[in-house]
Amino acid sequence: MRRRAQHTKGPTSPAWLLAALFCVAGGIADAQSRIPQSGLNYLQTAYPAALGDRDRINVIFFEVPDTVTNTLYFAINDPANDATSPDQLTTATTTDYYLVGGSGAISDANSRLIDYTGIESQARTGTTLDTRTFVGIDGGWEYFQGVDPTQGERIGSKYYFKVVVEMQAAGSGKNAYQMDVSFANSGAPTGVVGVRTFSYS
Repeated sequence: MRRRAQHTKGPTSPAWLLAALFCVAGGIADAQSRIPQSGLNYLQTAYPAALGDRDRINVIFFEVPDTVTNTLYFAINDPANDATSPDQLTTATTTDYYLVGGSGAISDANSRLIDYTGIESQARTGTTLDTRTFVGIDGGWEYFQGVDPTQGERIGSKYYFKVVVEMQAAGSGKNAYQMDVSFANSGAPTGVVGVRTFSYS
């Protein structure tokens, strides 16, 4: 089952962003860059639809204050489906992860859909900054290449990035994973103060 992250809003947040905030759980005090916040919880993407994921897509947004200037390293924990809990595998599955920034990363309506069935590529609207593909054994935290905060889509005093998770339409299984961001690209991420995460589904 997909999980939702806590998030906060600023006075200049556009209306569509405010709408997203009302559909996420929790409050301002415990917002942070890791999603889900608890290390015991996982996001999940599955194929086929009978396993509970109608479009095999998950889109996670990261809101970065423009006061952050260091290189950002977005990370995925347990990115492959190796059939070991919390993953579930019947036959071999492959999961693609896209790190997206640039114009339209969140402002384009195609970035904020709930169901991408038949239009999976629309989830990647914006500029793809890096792509990772995983199948088989998991190796703990895996990192995208580093990006400058200004490579996100700037709206007001924030930059927006998204990670699009796409289970390929082959095999059968549920892939569970976690995400965070760090100023380093090895080991467990430290998180980045002020970065918020959220999702529309």
